Amino acid sequence: MKRTFILLALVPSLICAEESTYQNPVDGSKYKADWKTYQPQGGIIDQSHRVVEMKNTRLLSTQQAFSNNVTIKELAEFVKDTQTNIENSIGTPSSNFELLVETTLTKDKAPEFKIASQGTVSTETLQKIYDGFKKLKDFRSKEDPLKYQVLYEIKQKS
Repeated sequence: MKRTFILLALVPSLICAEESTYQNPVDGSKYKADWKTYQPQGGIIDQSHRVVEMKNTRLLSTQQAFSNNVTIKELAEFVKDTQTNIENSIGTPSSNFELLVETTLTKDKAPEFKIASQGTVSTETLQKIYDGFKKLKDFRSKEDPLKYQVLYEIKQKS
């Protein structure tokens, strides 16, 4: 069964679409889809001044499933809260690294998080980030399970 997935920068404005296979670095799953890329209507927001910069969001459930179970406004707010929580958890990073946060929303339990990193980051820092997710609001899907990933670039202060 072919499913359509989406790479999203959390608001409308289609840029391009391409069919390819995405291998999930968190669990090794493969997703083959007609990926669509979006960017905000007013252009991409400059986050270069932030220690934690959101690079992209990838929906691993169908766009229709997201539309049926959450609003884009709710999802965007939860993703922003996740980013703020990461910033609060890491303090001042001692090196640059990337953090991939996979979130699963269901109707029956609080969000589930899995993380993967690339670059130099201590296990203590990763644990602080993961523990910080418990402080986020209990955001749930209406019916269907939803899975998405957000890639963050963490920058050492100069």
